[in-house]
Amino acid sequence: MNPTTPPSPYEQLRGSILASETLEKAASYDKGEDDPASPWFHFAAAQRVASTDKAEAEQHLRHILTMPQVESRTYLQAWHYLRALGVTPDEETRRRAIGMVVEVGLEMGVDSVAAYQDHSARYFNQAGSVIIWDTETPEMNELIDIFLDVAQQVGDNTQPWDEAHPDPPSQGMMLINILTPAGIHIGMGPMNAMQNDPMGKAVTQTALALMQSLIQATEKSA
Repeated sequence: MNPTTPPSPYEQLRGSILASETLEKAASYDKGEDDPASPWFHFAAAQRVASTDKAEAEQHLRHILTMPQVESRTYLQAWHYLRALGVTPDEETRRRAIGMVVEVGLEMGVDSVAAYQDHSARYFNQAGSVIIWDTETPEMNELIDIFLDVAQQVGDNTQPWDEAHPDPPSQGMMLINILTPAGIHIGMGPMNAMQNDPMGKAVTQTALALMQSLIQATEKSA
């Protein structure tokens, strides 16, 4: 992103989509209702003590991991902050693909398809339209499961990215983000090259199928 160019709506939401927002940002979602059943209560509590009592901050973040029906992105956010505290997930947990975000640079901007283990999904069109999918249906669940199966295969053959996260891809480029408790696994390159790679092709095909189904499902409900 050009530093002189204001961030696009997608770029402003990207941290939420990748579950990589700052702890301060997550804490800001707390409504101040003193509700321990809300993950935002625990994010806010962790943020208040993160610099003075890391053990207490870790306790609040670990509690989020155990909350029933916690959203996948919230679970990933908790691990994002735990890693910053030096906490490492166990071997079984660390490689689980909880979500995948596929970003493609097009003429007008970025097309992005995201889906998560809780069967939520998001589609951001280059022109600015957005589809938010939080409804479970057998058909969409199956597509998301296939999408995440491919994500798991990619994750099993890569390592978490340990540098600054790449900007959204420029035109003609593709960026695959595999979201795991151990961090985000990255695959990136020119679209043509990615589509000629067996795993890149599998990601592209499942992302396209999910995108098309999200559009069709939204049109039917309109």
